[in-house]
Amino acid sequence: VNMDIIDWWYEAFSKGESVIIADVEAIKEEHPISYDMLKAQNVENVVHLLGQILNPKLLKDLKKFLQNLNFLRHYPLKNRH
Repeated sequence: VNMDIIDWWYEAFSKGESVIIADVEAIKEEHPISYDMLKAQNVENVVHLLGQILNPKLLKDLKKFLQNLNFLRHYPLKNRH
């Protein structure tokens, strides 16, 4: 990837921010070159956290994992085997 295409991501990272694009159509006007690159790859949304790009399936799995952790945190120890 040409870094000039996603230079605005690096600006966000330098401020300690993440890049979250819930709908790639939302960046079409402000970041047309980034939009074209993502659209050409059939990308609909992007989450870039901690230096990692997370795809929607991974996010769904992560959500399930975090829900399970939360359940275990509240599940009484006496009920665990």
